[in-house]
Amino acid sequence: KIQNMHMNERHGADIGYHYAIDCEGNIYEGRDIRFKGEHLSKYNTGIIGVVLLENLMEPGEGNDFVGKAIKLADSIFGGLTPEVPARQVEALKKLITTLQEFFNIKTLGGHREFPRQQEGEGHFCPGNVGIKLVEQIRAEIGLNRP
Repeated sequence: KIQNMHMNERHGADIGYHYAIDCEGNIYEGRDIRFKGEHLSKYNTGIIGVVLLENLMEPGEGNDFVGKAIKLADSIFGGLTPEVPARQVEALKKLITTLQEFFNIKTLGGHREFPRQQEGEGHFCPGNVGIKLVEQIRAEIGLNRP
């Protein structure tokens, strides 16, 4: 789905991310690492793009219909704040440390930490849950904020 969006709606040559990690911890290669990604607006040079295949938004985060519907459902039923699966977190940490062996990686950041990255859905990626994960991993591995 992400690859189709990047190619058909954004008219990219391929998926904009270099890697994707699903909820089971499987790591998929996207765009060849030798090519500049297209995952950030105007900030892709020297950046390795990794996407977690998971909704990392808290209920009500975002101003779109889906965000408002999830907030309403959470107020009724509760428990809709997503948790990042442990396998996905471990795979992300392993990918980052492996990439550090080959590249001079000093920073780790989510979309919202780069200028002008707000998406059309009225939220900032990677969501509040996702940005907490980025901050946690950044502290554990000793990387800087962009």
